[in-house]
Amino acid sequence: MNLSSLKKKFKDQWVLARVEEKDQYGAVTKVTPIAHAKRRQQIDQKLIHTQEKHITVLYTGEPKPRI
Repeated sequence: MNLSSLKKKFKDQWVLARVEEKDQYGAVTKVTPIAHAKRRQQIDQKLIHTQEKHITVLYTGEPKPRI
C-alpha cells in the first residue's frame, strides 16, 4: 500500500506497518499495515510484541502545534 492510500484509509491515526519498499534516498514508499489506532500508546504496545524486522510507525494526520 502506498502512503497516500494509507493516509486515506487510516485518517488521523497512528499506524504500525511493515516496510515493503523504499526510494533511492531511503524514504519509505510502500508499507503493509500491521495495526492502527487513534492513540500512540496503543501502537507502542503492539510494537513491543511484534516480531517484524523492517517496521515503521506513521501518523496519518496533521501535526498538532506545540505550545
